[in-house]
Amino acid sequence: MIVDANRQYDGAVSFAGGQDAGKNPVLLQDDQYQFGENVHCRGGPATTRTAFSLRTLNFLNNINYDARGTFNGTINPKIGSQQAFQQGLFQGALFYDPSLNVDSIVAMIGGRLFQCVPQQTTVDITEFSLPTQNRGDIPIAYLVQADRFCVVQDGESGAIIFDGATARRAGLNEVPTGLVMAYGMGRLVVLGKDRRDIFFGDLWGSHDGEPGLSVLQFTEMNNPLTTEIATLPFTMGHAVGMAFIPQQDTTMGQGQLFVLAEKGTASFFLNLPRDQWAFTTFQVMFLIDIGATGHRSITPVNSDIWFRSKDGWRTIRMAHAEARGWSQLPMSTEVTNYVDVETPSLLAWESSINFENRLWSLCTPIWNQGRPYFNGMLSLDFFVLSSFGQAAHKPSWDGHHSGIQATQLVAGNFNAQQRAFAFGLDGSGNNCIYELDPAATRDTSGLITSSIVPKSFTFQTYFDEWVLEGADAWFEDISEQTTVSAYLKPDNYPDWIPWRTGTLYPPANLTPIGLPGQFSNGMPVMREGFSPRWNFYKPDVGTDSANTRRDLKRGFEFSTKIQWTGNAALNRYRIYTQKRIEKKLATPD
Repeated sequence: MIVDANRQYDGAVSFAGGQDAGKNPVLLQDDQYQFGENVHCRGGPATTRTAFSLRTLNFLNNINYDARGTFNGTINPKIGSQQAFQQGLFQGALFYDPSLNVDSIVAMIGGRLFQCVPQQTTVDITEFSLPTQNRGDIPIAYLVQADRFCVVQDGESGAIIFDGATARRAGLNEVPTGLVMAYGMGRLVVLGKDRRDIFFGDLWGSHDGEPGLSVLQFTEMNNPLTTEIATLPFTMGHAVGMAFIPQQDTTMGQGQLFVLAEKGTASFFLNLPRDQWAFTTFQVMFLIDIGATGHRSITPVNSDIWFRSKDGWRTIRMAHAEARGWSQLPMSTEVTNYVDVETPSLLAWESSINFENRLWSLCTPIWNQGRPYFNGMLSLDFFVLSSFGQAAHKPSWDGHHSGIQATQLVAGNFNAQQRAFAFGLDGSGNNCIYELDPAATRDTSGLITSSIVPKSFTFQTYFDEWVLEGADAWFEDISEQTTVSAYLKPDNYPDWIPWRTGTLYPPANLTPIGLPGQFSNGMPVMREGFSPRWNFYKPDVGTDSANTRRDLKRGFEFSTKIQWTGNAALNRYRIYTQKRIEKKLATPD
């Protein structure tokens, strides 16, 4: 460090606190930042986010429906599988594990049912036929896995039951036509078309024959000794989603069923015998005025459920814990700059997954030809600086991710590997599939542009004026040639002022041939590079001649932005100034 009595330093050696756009940036902790774009903050450095890789689609069969939606009908025009998948209205998708060694994604597009099997860099697409397809213009389809079956609903056509090999319609006394569904405690639960009545299926193994077939039956509700259906109070509004809470202290691993409505949440204890439901506290009002906006955003995480509420992201356990208090704050005030600008009527399509121990959620929907797409994502890191034997740190919001237009996120274990995919739109507006690819260093579309805006720096004082002298940044894990740019704002200046642009290079390991692990196929192996000190120099930014006529290097606080295009990690950062005598501005007596 340079010895100078007038020089003052400020900065950060960790960004693990994540984004917090809900506070005055002067009040942020050293490890927090105002805004993060396409970065992760796990472990401390601000690193380039997980890449988005567009997967090639291989269509393994072709099925034609005619203009009436009849399989192999005679009325033109006829639409084949590839055209229907790429140009149809995307309605919904689900990770599906039928225990047939084929882990897949089942998708409903344009009223037609597709099975998507991811390979290494491609996805195999197979369409399954029915005598007639569902309506192709219904915006949302609902899918759930009940035992080994995938059940698909749209609220109008009869339920589709898919067993991994064939698809058929529900038969007599089987799954009633409805909307949202959930499966747990050995029962399939279906929300009725009025969005208030809830139907409970028969218990697994309660019928003769294959035990799993029992979950498709809905015969118990016709028994006068049992409760037929449950109904939500009118004060809760319409139900929008349901989920069984993960319960780690039970042998079944599942707890009570939560039905989330527009203005409240109810819980149901399905572990009670069915003949006792009408005479016990089977149904309980769990939360008042805290509900969800749609079923796709409901995601189990550990022993909790995260969901998108009308005022941001919440969890079942935290909302219940605060029910007797006055705070009642959502868990997403740190990303309020994205959450608060979303169109409320489009939140029913918002989607989230748990992947890489992060909550990934789509954000900022835009209406497009019968359904919205989302031009961004948010990620919340549950694994920030945790280590064995230490207390857990609170989750941190990484910030905003851009780069694709997505319609739904889907995650699951494919051949024992956790993978995540985003259904979305390609450059031609066709339906496509991206993978959230931790192994890649760039998107399919090119290098990733990341940026971070640290806290505003006041150098531990609020009312002293400073002259900016320079800044330093330390980069590591440089795996692509990376262009770095720096910007600054003195005080509340409205625009970012360019400061410096430079390039970081990933060095090649040029160890001689023969050393183990240093060469691959005769070529030197690339190793992660680092830049021990990237200097911003003293800014040459002139004066604000149009307004304040102030030297733009002077200020009481400074905001800075570091942006890089490539793949790297910002390890630490410091900024330094010289103290100056403040000019007298008071009016003489």
